[in-house]
Amino acid sequence: MTADTAAADADLQQRAWTQLLLSQQRDALAHADALADGRPVAAVPGVVAYADLPADSAAAADGTNAFDLYCPRCKCVVVRAGVAAQTPASDQHVRLPSIRKDEAGVLVAPPFSWRVPDMMQFDNIGVSKPLPAPSASVSAESASAESDAPSGYTIDRFLSCADCDLGPLGCSLVAVAGHQKHLLLAADRLRYRAE
Repeated sequence: MTADTAAADADLQQRAWTQLLLSQQRDALAHADALADGRPVAAVPGVVAYADLPADSAAAADGTNAFDLYCPRCKCVVVRAGVAAQTPASDQHVRLPSIRKDEAGVLVAPPFSWRVPDMMQFDNIGVSKPLPAPSASVSAESASAESDAPSGYTIDRFLSCADCDLGPLGCSLVAVAGHQKHLLLAADRLRYRAE
């Protein structure tokens, strides 16, 4: 191999790396723009937003999620079908910070939440550092029927997508008195495989 051939190969390899990096930057900017507009980014066949599901089809007859739950931005499966239980908004009044850039600082209540039994039931989930207790207080009108938990809860941590870090998709609630923990995902912050 001559010096000219080696230099040409190195130049070609450098151009390929530069094109790859520019492509990744364009994709990252497209993700940010799409999220600001509220559009899902990664196309996964058969996966739709909560708003596009037929009415009352998200839950199976037993009250669990009828479909796999996906991140609203990427192709990450957060929870598989049949794992999470539907929790009506009247049972858990949780308001989470908006995930849309144009609504920064706005607290939004989901129509209902999916309660996941424990952390090991998630396929992929990111967990924030513990939140400071005074600024993260939330109250619930009633405790779940299975427990004697008091009506007061504290948001312990936020839950996000493990792949793209979009969040909060939900939160971890801890009972003020006792050690009971509820892992909740906001129904309208997920996508559903509706096949």
